[in-house]
Amino acid sequence: MLGRRSKAPMPDSWQLPGGWLHAAEAPEQAVDRLLSPFAGLQYGEANFVGFTNNIFDAQTHSVSLYFSVKCLRFDDAALQQ
Repeated sequence: MLGRRSKAPMPDSWQLPGGWLHAAEAPEQAVDRLLSPFAGLQYGEANFVGFTNNIFDAQTHSVSLYFSVKCLRFDDAALQQ
């Protein structure tokens, strides 16, 4: 699943779904929270794949965690509601 970024850094680039961890939130909980807006998507357990160390400029740095999930069911009609 890919989408276009709406914000900096790198607006309009194609990216995987993502976001920031909330305070005291486990990365696997963030996967569930960030995929929950996709109605009609049912998926299996999140499995950690790897990470990237992202240095955009002298002031902007992040670490991205990557997980894979198996799509168990996808109802695209639910997305249109």
